[in-house]
Amino acid sequence: MKTTKMLFFKLSLLFATCLYLIGCHSEKPKEDPDKKESNQQQSMAVSVQIEDTLDLSKHPVEEPHAEIEFTACDDFISILKLRKVKRQAEEIVIGAFAKLKKVANNSVPAGTQYVTGIKITFGLKPVLGKMDLLYTPIYMHKLRDSLTAGEKWGIYSITDNPAYFTYNTTIDSFQVTNDYDCIEKYRSYIKIDHDGNGPAGFEDFNSDLTGAGDVRSVIFSFQEIDSVIVKNPGINSLKVFNASVKVPYNNDTIMKHSLLLGPDSKDPALLPRIFYGGFNNKYANLGHLCPPGCATVRFQIKYNP
Repeated sequence: MKTTKMLFFKLSLLFATCLYLIGCHSEKPKEDPDKKESNQQQSMAVSVQIEDTLDLSKHPVEEPHAEIEFTACDDFISILKLRKVKRQAEEIVIGAFAKLKKVANNSVPAGTQYVTGIKITFGLKPVLGKMDLLYTPIYMHKLRDSLTAGEKWGIYSITDNPAYFTYNTTIDSFQVTNDYDCIEKYRSYIKIDHDGNGPAGFEDFNSDLTGAGDVRSVIFSFQEIDSVIVKNPGINSLKVFNASVKVPYNNDTIMKHSLLLGPDSKDPALLPRIFYGGFNNKYANLGHLCPPGCATVRFQIKYNP
């Protein structure tokens, strides 16, 4: 009996030893650290997103790519028939833009060259005579580059985020909204002096989507917004101003409604346009008008040939 128990014990010990050895040798071999790092780098290369660096020191010089001429902010009153509409449309604390920027960045597909921004759509509360602006975070996917007279331009396709945001002044934050009635009210109630001839020339909103049509929204890159903030240290907010622009069309000009962004420390009448240099004590006026820039836009890119 003792011999049998001893034999059973030895067999059990041998079996356990075999299992241990098999387990040890079946472990996954350690990966070469250099190879692992290389694989990670390759994975990152596939998913990398590259935002183009814009040249914001020069003012675009032709339509349909951007604004051409701003007549003083005060003049917008003579262009919009709704006399109660104020020159200042909105004041936004600078930290609030981070929320919209995050939404835009999260929408960018892997392996994309792009620019992010916001599309500000005109809305109106006619009873109050107050602009009701809707903000849409967007990313703009680069289609191609274009070299013109030593300047590099990127052509971008606009991809809208499905959400509209409004700015809540009570909590100083952007919030998603499903109330789009203000857009239709703007286009129904607004009257614009397209020829600049005064009250007798007021006309209904032109819904044409070509260069002849009235502006539905204005697109600003986040790089431009950030530049205004960085170049005006000490400001707490950006003001959104109603403005008017003269847009060349068919060898003539059309007066259109537009927007400007400026530091809260300055009256818009004292803020010069951007032609050269930085944004110190200046307003952002490189917004693209939609129409005609609703599907594609172009931005000047920093370029060192």
